[in-house]
Amino acid sequence: MKSKKALAIGIPVTIALTGVVLLAPLFFLRDVASPGTELFGVDVSYKNSEEIRQIFDKKLQEFSTTPQQIIIEGEHIETTPESIGVRIDLEDAISQVSYIGEAGIASVIGSLHLKKEIEEVVDVDREKVLAIIHEKIGDRKIQEPKLFSGEDKILQVMDGKSGVKIDEDHMWERLYQNISTLSAQPVVVRTVTTTPEVSAEEIRANLEEIEAKLREEKTLKYGKNEYKISLIDHLDWISFKKEKDYKFEDLFIPLRSGTEDLYMHLDRHKIYKYVEENIEGDIDFEAEHVAIWINEEGSIGFEGTPEDGQAVQKNTLVQMLELALNEGVNELNIPVKTLKGEARIAKDLQARGIKELIGVGHTTFYGSPANRIHNIRTGISKYNGLLIPQGETFSFNEHLGFVDAITGFLPELVIKPEGTLPEYGGGLCQVSTTLYRAAIFTGLPIVERENHSYAVSYYSQLLGYGLDATTYPGVHDVKFINDTPGDILVQAYTDGMHAYYKFYGTSDGRKVHMEGPYISNYVKPPEEPVYIETDKLPPGEEKQSEKPHTGFDVLWYRYIEKSSDTIQEKINTRYKAVPEKIMVGREKPPN
Repeated sequence: MKSKKALAIGIPVTIALTGVVLLAPLFFLRDVASPGTELFGVDVSYKNSEEIRQIFDKKLQEFSTTPQQIIIEGEHIETTPESIGVRIDLEDAISQVSYIGEAGIASVIGSLHLKKEIEEVVDVDREKVLAIIHEKIGDRKIQEPKLFSGEDKILQVMDGKSGVKIDEDHMWERLYQNISTLSAQPVVVRTVTTTPEVSAEEIRANLEEIEAKLREEKTLKYGKNEYKISLIDHLDWISFKKEKDYKFEDLFIPLRSGTEDLYMHLDRHKIYKYVEENIEGDIDFEAEHVAIWINEEGSIGFEGTPEDGQAVQKNTLVQMLELALNEGVNELNIPVKTLKGEARIAKDLQARGIKELIGVGHTTFYGSPANRIHNIRTGISKYNGLLIPQGETFSFNEHLGFVDAITGFLPELVIKPEGTLPEYGGGLCQVSTTLYRAAIFTGLPIVERENHSYAVSYYSQLLGYGLDATTYPGVHDVKFINDTPGDILVQAYTDGMHAYYKFYGTSDGRKVHMEGPYISNYVKPPEEPVYIETDKLPPGEEKQSEKPHTGFDVLWYRYIEKSSDTIQEKINTRYKAVPEKIMVGREKPPN
């Protein structure tokens, strides 16, 4: 089930990278923050993501209840970040920190004296803050003219009135500065007595054009999800200004029908709230992380599995909506960013080159009978925690060992010359196929792989046909070479009807791209069935042991980008046309 990502949006938080540093030791550092890096006002130079997380877990907890003062017209309002809805997305901030990577010293030199802005990590509930301010001001607050529609759905304009106006730009700037540095400096709110910038009469003069804009329907799309928006249903988003000022907060739609320029202003944060309440729950889900260590018994322990999450990019979406309103675009694809799942790996394993996720194999086995599911789960568990040394040619069969009742397997269907018949371990080809795909997508050299004699639907549920790998002790095996810079650690598991192999190791920058499947040369199965005599049935009794299967060829291309080279490989698969097979009980010879 997807869990909602409570992503906070606000002004950028700056990571500062400054100063002169001693570069020689950096040759020996990886995956730590670049020198001079500050996050929320704290120096996190040379710290890895877990260390940064530990620093801020406590600091953010303390900050949430730290008293904050807002001062307006000499009166002090005491509140806390928690009570005004301050949100800080620590994980997103950590993911955007610049870390020293494979480039080592070069990456550090390139980052000195730069500033990187981390977008979309802090926010505050503006409605709560303004409610506190306006309660102090009372009836003296300025009221800008507003749009409204009654039961008759006719658009009308409510008159504004003079009063005290707060300098919101200055207030938000000071408040966000406090949040982004986890400080509690008093926020002094500037006020001025003034009249509304735009009169109700000026809005009425443009009402026909305004209404046409407001009634335009925009469709926001992501996959199969669609969301219809018309501004006429969100009049509280709208205000009016005379001048166009491109600040982060401002979204403007120019109106030209009146005697002078007038701009319709959209409240960015109210649109954010709409997205949070109506869209994010369908699209956002958090990244999942894995912790890996060696326990006291010397075996490898896993907690969790790394899975990327995703989140709607609200800043970009709002900018796209403004453009759509101004340019007459009616459909928008919702922009979504990937949130990376992390592997938090013990240092003793990192010393063996186990540093990051380098490849994933994934298959599904929906529709499998109970014994097949049991064998898949039993088989894949034998590979969890496996270490494949650097340079080793790994054999699926050698690690699997004996397959029988004693080793935990049950009888299930296996493809044999006489048909598809029950045998201990039926379903293990799902396990070998998933391992094969992990090796394929990691970019490892494949030494041995054999496809099934005919096309089996289980292996086409993801990606289609042509990436299966059968196994049978002494006959078919899956073998590949670990040619990465370090050892490979295998995490193998099932989740519902999904099977996974995840390979952890050291990336050398290789990337894998797959093209296919390209299917050709369909061959119909023979019309006449094949009869096979057996002693396992009473004389003359018949039983179907194989359904007819259409034959065809499948071609995949694997492209491995490594350094400046790209290797192209063909993965050819030929599924045979198989006739119906019928087992017939052998007649006993006469005495």
